[in-house]
Amino acid sequence: LWRAPALSRAAPFPRAPRRLRQCQETTALSQQILSEEIFGPILPVLAVDSDAEALERMNDTAFGLTASVWTRDDERAESMAAELDAGTIFQNRCDYLEPSLPWTGVRDSGKGSTLSRYGFHGLTRRKALHFRR
Repeated sequence: LWRAPALSRAAPFPRAPRRLRQCQETTALSQQILSEEIFGPILPVLAVDSDAEALERMNDTAFGLTASVWTRDDERAESMAAELDAGTIFQNRCDYLEPSLPWTGVRDSGKGSTLSRYGFHGLTRRKALHFRR
């Protein structure tokens, strides 16, 4: 059991993944873990009664860099992906970079894209020349 008084950008995370036991949704730490954009070895897992509830919970954040849908049903994954408010959505994986696809976020997870031709546009300056002869 790893406990921290609160999460902060400067707080050290354990080097190996840990399970937070007795971590109720009603605690301040749990609420912070469920609502912040955390780049650490933390994977919140919640039981839900339906896909609709899962989507509601997943979209209930100010962030939207990535989301991951875990199912063998491709149609179900596509249906959920259409409703998820995230820039990059995975099925049965997470944080895999595909150079031909844009890596992008929404809301407070950044503006613009990296990778793909869309990311290249952000690194270039286009110029239009209109000459009259």
